[in-house]
Amino acid sequence: MSKSKKQLEIQRNIDLFLDHAMHNEESAHFMHEVENNPEYPKLIDQEMNFRNFIKNNVKRPGVSTDLIQSIINRIKID
Repeated sequence: MSKSKKQLEIQRNIDLFLDHAMHNEESAHFMHEVENNPEYPKLIDQEMNFRNFIKNNVKRPGVSTDLIQSIINRIKID
């Protein structure tokens, strides 16, 4: 099932807010919307829980210093 434009906009605003990517005016406007819509806090909590789950449960493999240096050397060539 695809999301509506409104749902996509809400998710985008939640992402921007949680990523601290909103300007002060945008953030204030968003907080006003949150205060007036009882669904927003639930959606924000869901997103925060998902982000915390990913942060705490997804393990990234270590990267060798040789690989890092190889990437740096290839970038410097161009």
